[in-house]
Amino acid sequence: MFADVTNSITGPVSGQYWPSATTGHIITLTAGGTKGAWISAPLSAGVTISGTITPNLWGLESNANCNCGARYEVLRWSVATGGIVSSLGISTDGGVTEWATSVAVRTSPTLTPTSTAFLAGDRIVIIIYNDDGNGVTEGSGRTWRFDYHGATPGADGDTYLGFTESISFSADSNNARPLAVTSRVRGLTDFPLLPFYFDQWRIRQLTDSEPGNLPATSRSEVIMSNVDVAKIHQGPGKLWLGVSAPASDSRLLISAAGEPTDGSPVFAGATEGATTVVLSPKLEQISADQVAGPIDVVMTGEAASIEVTMKESDLAKLKYFVVHGNFSTGTDTGLPEGAQAYEEISFGGVMAIPKTSVAVISARRDAADKHVVSQLYQAYQAEAIQLPFQRGKETTYKVKFEGLADPARAAGDQMGKIYRQT
Repeated sequence: MFADVTNSITGPVSGQYWPSATTGHIITLTAGGTKGAWISAPLSAGVTISGTITPNLWGLESNANCNCGARYEVLRWSVATGGIVSSLGISTDGGVTEWATSVAVRTSPTLTPTSTAFLAGDRIVIIIYNDDGNGVTEGSGRTWRFDYHGATPGADGDTYLGFTESISFSADSNNARPLAVTSRVRGLTDFPLLPFYFDQWRIRQLTDSEPGNLPATSRSEVIMSNVDVAKIHQGPGKLWLGVSAPASDSRLLISAAGEPTDGSPVFAGATEGATTVVLSPKLEQISADQVAGPIDVVMTGEAASIEVTMKESDLAKLKYFVVHGNFSTGTDTGLPEGAQAYEEISFGGVMAIPKTSVAVISARRDAADKHVVSQLYQAYQAEAIQLPFQRGKETTYKVKFEGLADPARAAGDQMGKIYRQT
């Protein structure tokens, strides 16, 4: 990713102070040559930068009598105006310890920026200035060298500014106008724009090519720096019936294979599509005639359910879902020989609705012996059973277990629980 150390050389440059009348001169890419700046890719999301900015600048001077140091300035480039609109601040005049005649790093002074809100599409611009070293006066006719684009962290050229905030970037195809190498920052001529990317919270220069040429791996690292893919769950859930409701401050115990170990658990069978856990608090807004919008919200009820489409339609499984039926098995000699055994569900009449504790258990894709467990402590099957018989597709039917509250349990733990093994 990093090819070598790139040098910028500052000699006796004069006459150009930008964007304010600072005492230092903008660093040039060669002695007395083209002025340099660094500009980031567009921000992918808005952020307010207000925390301490810490430098990590590498360089050396040509002679001990150079007495040279550096200053740095951070600015905001606005997508709305297409140019730099404000400075977050510039480091202390004469604040950097004089460069040595051998390459070394400088990590102070830090900068407390003016709190500045950046929008998505805005860019961060960094300017490095030639300056006196701390406590000395810069000598004439000398040069000093600024090193960046280093290949090894913590070694010569590992130059960056460290930001307190977590900042992410998108590709130059974002809503910011693409900046080619020939672009000019407002108010300057001959000002090449060099791309940076953020390595977590620090800004690091990549290459002297145009900003659109960031490597694809770098782009993904920038955008995904705060994402933990192990916490993205994907995988089927198994519906279990007849499990035990745990005691307060406990949870349904399962084996390493994800099977309940309490109660008289029954696996409900194969399913089609997602098994969905639905948690629905009922919220009511409170309003007042004197105020246009709502002024508060209260919870007036709640519902919880588990919904799934079942695929196994043998009656031994179906009996758990036909709540107004009676299941039985037997033999009928009136049926054809060889097919006289049967299972049946009879229905009709007022009956007590059976209730059970149900759970959905889904294995983590990154750890097969760890699971996500969703349980309703007490529930009943509320969906009308529809059994389509057709040639073109297997028979499936939807079930929905509606949760019931257990008033004997503590508030906040009366209907169910979701837990994840970590």
